[in-house]
Amino acid sequence: MSALIVSNQITYDLVIDNTTVVHSGGELENCLDGNTYTSWQPNSGNSLINFTFDTTAMIVINEFALSGLENLPSDIVHINLWGSVSADFSDWIPLVGAYKPELDAGRRFYSEYDQQTPYRYYIVSIETETSALNKIKVGNILINGNSPIFPSGVSAPYTPPKLSAKTEILNNRTMGGNFVGRSVLSGQYDFIIKNKNITPEWIEENWLSLHKQISEKPFMYLWDDTRPQDAVFCWTKGDIPPPKYDNQCYFSFSIPCNGFIEND
Repeated sequence: MSALIVSNQITYDLVIDNTTVVHSGGELENCLDGNTYTSWQPNSGNSLINFTFDTTAMIVINEFALSGLENLPSDIVHINLWGSVSADFSDWIPLVGAYKPELDAGRRFYSEYDQQTPYRYYIVSIETETSALNKIKVGNILINGNSPIFPSGVSAPYTPPKLSAKTEILNNRTMGGNFVGRSVLSGQYDFIIKNKNITPEWIEENWLSLHKQISEKPFMYLWDDTRPQDAVFCWTKGDIPPPKYDNQCYFSFSIPCNGFIEND
């Protein structure tokens, strides 16, 4: 069991195919901006849509996550990420993604840690059996490679993000004290990313880049890589406390976060 944080390595200026027709306000760049209030809304009459991008260098990408995925057609086939070394995509091969059973089960995070082949060109594709792709919405696409994996599993006691719903309950009573109902105010998930028994070498190699990554943009957090259905799209809340020695040999850190689960 390992925890993982994934942010977006792809920006809109790397996209080389912007021919997909979209709804007004649903431009392609919206799914790469990290905002929770925008989305990419293809308006294609086809059953297959892709967009392509050029990373400008041969890099390894093996992590692919989605947030804000709505209106999946009932005959969805897959949402995949492909790689190619050629600009004409004549040799493209599937890297990571999910097919209908996984998507129907709410899986929003896909990863292949053993995929270490570098490519320069990449494609995100969405395909159905016959349905036109004119209603689907994709809030965010996160594409990255070799994000730092927390070297030790999350230690108990720990509340996974999926169980951290923040709810305020207001009971309503009459002047005489009789119960007449209640109001339930639900908010975003409120949780902590934490890890301990981290070696100084891991902190020195990863902490500053991780701090920069999560302080600038939202990200996908997976507390247990054997439970991809628990992936949460989140952002830091307040200051990010620095890591600290909690014994003579190891570091620990705790990062307060808000977010929302993708398969609810």
